[in-house]
Amino acid sequence: ETKPRRLTLVMHLVRKFFSSPYGPAAVMAGSVATMWYKTSHTPVDHRPHTFSETLFEGAPSLGGPFSLVDFNGIPRTQSEYLGTWQMFYFGFTECPDVCPSQLNRMTEVIRRIKKHNPKEKFSILFISCDPSRDSLSALKAYLKDYHEDFVGLVGTPEQVRTVCDNYRVLISIPTDEQIANGDYLIDHSIATFFFNPEGQYINHWGTEHSVEDMEGYINKYIAQHADQMSRAPKKK
Repeated sequence: ETKPRRLTLVMHLVRKFFSSPYGPAAVMAGSVATMWYKTSHTPVDHRPHTFSETLFEGAPSLGGPFSLVDFNGIPRTQSEYLGTWQMFYFGFTECPDVCPSQLNRMTEVIRRIKKHNPKEKFSILFISCDPSRDSLSALKAYLKDYHEDFVGLVGTPEQVRTVCDNYRVLISIPTDEQIANGDYLIDHSIATFFFNPEGQYINHWGTEHSVEDMEGYINKYIAQHADQMSRAPKKK
């Protein structure tokens, strides 16, 4: 059975249940199905990769420059996080269950990999997909329940849309009426992204991957990166 046919089947089921009491879940399923189809040619690869591989074979080109504001009101750009291992998650503070679950998982992963790699620097970033409701104070209050290194970032709707596009994160856009009422959910791709200190995309993980999956892959890649750097010619 071809991938397009499988995607068609998934979307048929979504439409079938869209009007049921499980409508919100169906919408989320549609977003996840679409992301699966767009990235199905690049499955999560748990093999360690050499540092010389800028992007492993078949990997999509993800990431790039962005201009946002952190939860302390300080303008931030992507270049400021170069030189650190970057872990990204896109979500929103009104998310009822998926975002909290993913942030808890990230918190545990970060605790473990920082303990295993005490000399490495990490940037743990939560980018809001809901600029209409996620104020700086809301982001700060929300993230205090997770790892202390989390930095919340948000911007204008245009800036958020640009960064989501660059990172291939699919999000739903609420209508003006929904924004005015303030009663809506944001459907978005569910993935934790990992970038090396050079700002190159390394891997991403969905809900099906465990803390141990992420921890093992990251520790192996960091060790490999350090080995390659130690053998690289020194700049004069």
